[in-house]
Amino acid sequence: MNDTDKKLAIKEVILERLAEQRLPRLLDIKEMLNLGGKLSELDIEFLEEVLSDAGQNKHIFDENPDIQDLYTRAVDLYEEITEKALQNETLPDAAAPSLS
Repeated sequence: MNDTDKKLAIKEVILERLAEQRLPRLLDIKEMLNLGGKLSELDIEFLEEVLSDAGQNKHIFDENPDIQDLYTRAVDLYEEITEKALQNETLPDAAAPSLS
């Protein structure tokens, strides 16, 4: 497998993981937060993993202009989630839903 094939395979794996695992869970977390929920330890671990992966894989998105917008949107979603989670932490503990 040559270098170009390896890069294409890595890009495909990252996009598949984003579409099938990361985005659905991020959207579920966002919905839960919008309902007044608070992050569980599992949610926090997941968000830390997503942020770490995004940093490690940024060069792949930088090298592929066709998917840079997707990266930007995912980072924006992450920021929305963390901002809402911080807001919800200041609310009283009244029946907050959780994903975990």
